[in-house]
Amino acid sequence: MAGVFSKQQFGFASETKIEPLKISSKTPNTVKSTSFWLTVWKTWCKEKNILNRIEENEPEKLNKLLETFYAEVKKQKW
Repeated sequence: MAGVFSKQQFGFASETKIEPLKISSKTPNTVKSTSFWLTVWKTWCKEKNILNRIEENEPEKLNKLLETFYAEVKKQKW
């Protein structure tokens, strides 16, 4: 398979090409669902006195929090 693709086969993606792709990939339902579940996450964190900013948690801690969140939220009827 070596040599099948030339170095010039793929073009370069500029920010002007990437931005429209990012915008068009966000469907209204995805945006609405993400917003809803982030609100549920923040409410759950507040109730548990947990730092609710997902990005500020270490991966191992975040994984454990998300496991617990999923198990506890799954019991609810949303």
